[in-house]
Amino acid sequence: NSFCTLLCRSVLLFLSPTGMRPAPVTVVLLTDAPEWCRSLHDALASVDGIRPTVVDARTLRWTPSQPFPSEWDVVVNRLSARPARADEHSLDTQAGVTLYRDIVAALELQSRLTGRPALVINGASCHHVGVSKCLQASLFASLGLPTPLTRMRTSAAPVDENDSAAPTSWLIKPNVGGKGSGIVSVTVGDDTKMGESATYEADGVAVLQEAIGSATGGVGEESGRLHALSPGCVHRIEVLGGRVLYVAHVPTAGTTGTGPQFNNCLGDVCQRRPAPAASFNNCLGDVCQRKPAAAASQQPATASPISVTPPADILPALAAAALRIAAAVGMDMGSVEYVVGDATASNLAPEESSPLHRVWFIDVNPVSTLLQSDAALEVLGGVTGSEHQARYIASRATEVQQRAAEAR
Repeated sequence: NSFCTLLCRSVLLFLSPTGMRPAPVTVVLLTDAPEWCRSLHDALASVDGIRPTVVDARTLRWTPSQPFPSEWDVVVNRLSARPARADEHSLDTQAGVTLYRDIVAALELQSRLTGRPALVINGASCHHVGVSKCLQASLFASLGLPTPLTRMRTSAAPVDENDSAAPTSWLIKPNVGGKGSGIVSVTVGDDTKMGESATYEADGVAVLQEAIGSATGGVGEESGRLHALSPGCVHRIEVLGGRVLYVAHVPTAGTTGTGPQFNNCLGDVCQRRPAPAASFNNCLGDVCQRKPAAAASQQPATASPISVTPPADILPALAAAALRIAAAVGMDMGSVEYVVGDATASNLAPEESSPLHRVWFIDVNPVSTLLQSDAALEVLGGVTGSEHQARYIASRATEVQQRAAEAR
C-alpha cells in the first residue's frame, strides 16, 4: 500500500550504499511573516532527513550580483502579496511588492541556471499571478472558467453611467490584495469611493469587479450528489501537489444585524473578533486580525461557522477547475477561491446545464494557510494541514537527494 511504499522509499533515500545517512536536506521557508510558518516548520522538523529554517525576507541581505546561499537545497515561497507592516521590519508597500517579486524570480532563475537551490516550490510564475488580480482574471478567462467582469483602473475616474454593458454594483479592489485591504463597494454614479488611497497604494493599479449577487440555491448535480453551497460565502479549494484537500466554506454574512461580517481568520493562532461591517476581510492566516491582550480581555472571541467539504464530496468539475488553475501557474500548494451567485454583465457565465452554473472564480492564493479545526482534521484523516504540507515538501526533497546521488 501507499504507506509501505513511502516507508520503503524513505529507507532507500536516507541510507547511502555504505549504510551512512547523507546530510539532511535544508528546506528554507521564505516568508515576510515568520509566525505564519511556525506550524509548517515544526511539522518539517519532525521529518527525518529534513532540516527546516525560516528566512524573513524583510531582513534578508540580498545582493543581486551574488548567488543565494549554497546550502539552500529547497526553497518554499511563503511571501505574501502585500508586505507585513506590523513591526520594525516594515517595508513600504510598493517597494515590498517589487522586492518580493524580484527575489522569487531571481531564486527560480538561479535554480534553473546553476541547480542551487535545487528546487523552488511556488516559484516566480505562481508568485506573480498570486499577487495580481488582473493576472488572475486573465488566467480564469484564458482557461474558459467563469470569473466576474473585471476592469483595470489606474485612476479614480468615475464609472461610466452610459456604459450599458456595465453592472450597477461593483467591488473596487487593489490589484495587489491581502486581508481584504482597500476593498470597497461602489455603484454606478457613486464616485466618492473611487479614490481610496489604500486601493492604489501597492502598485498604482486597482480593479473594478462586478459584485456577485448571492445565489439562493446550490449548484451542480453529478452522480446523484448535490453540491449544496450556502449563499454569502467565499469558498476556498485547498490544493496540494496536484490534489484537492478540501473546500472551506467561509461565511461572509453576519448575524449581528450590523451588516456583513468578513472577519473569518481561520489560522491556528488567530484570535477572531467581530470585524467592522463590510470589512471584506477573509484572511485565513495564522496571525491575521490578532488583537492586543487588553482588547482581547474586553471582548470575547467569536467562533465562525466554517464548514468543510471532503474531496469525495466535492463537485468533480470544481475540483478539476481548481487543479487546472494550479497547474497553469505552477502552484504546488495554495488555494483557489470562488463565490456562488448571479451576475449580470459577465460574458463568461456558464449555461444552466453546466456543473459550474453560478460559480465564479475570484482568487488564486499561493500562501493560503490551512484550516486548523476539528472539522478539517477529520476531513484530512487525523493529520493536520501542516503535516500534509510537510509530507509533500519532504517528498519533493527526495528528488533533490536522488538527483545528487545520480550526479555522483
